[in-house]
Amino acid sequence: DWYLAHDHVTEAVEHRIRSGDDEGAAELLRSKLTWFLERGGASAYQQLAQRLPPSTVLSDPTLCVSLAWAAGFCGQYTRMGPWLDAAEPLITDDSRALPGWRTLWGAAATVRAREHGTVRVDLDAALDAATHAVRLEAEPSVLGYVLTRTILGTILNDADRPEEAVPHLDDAWNRARVLGLSPLLALQAASALALGLLETGRV
Repeated sequence: DWYLAHDHVTEAVEHRIRSGDDEGAAELLRSKLTWFLERGGASAYQQLAQRLPPSTVLSDPTLCVSLAWAAGFCGQYTRMGPWLDAAEPLITDDSRALPGWRTLWGAAATVRAREHGTVRVDLDAALDAATHAVRLEAEPSVLGYVLTRTILGTILNDADRPEEAVPHLDDAWNRARVLGLSPLLALQAASALALGLLETGRV
């Protein structure tokens, strides 16, 4: 439609909601998560989803995982867990992945790792989830490869294991540049890498 043709994604979602096309709005939110995150629109993403019927959102594991990611990007870490709790019982190997990810399980495990480390302060559980996500997202040409390794490296830094963190973060930063990721996504790896290098005395 006109809004999408002119890259006005927020307005396109709003138009579908106003016209009663809940599924069309949900489809745009599923497919355009990265668009919102790259533009600092995670809060707007959540607000749009809140205008959909709860039954539409809570029955859709892909949308629930997307909302967990959006909550994390907003710094609303306590909201990540409830979205993941809704999503995980519904995820199968055939579930639709988020844009830029190989599997929905990989995206869910990555944000679950963040939730374990930030909200529950359970670094062992966080490392288990992050390591599992890295195994699932082994394709270096996609966003999920970068984010899984960024999160794993960040958690290793938090666990005072920077020597182990640096290789993952260096890999993530290099792949982020190759893929041309937006600064908002790529610089997370760069800042965590800088911290790891400082902690290991390499800078």
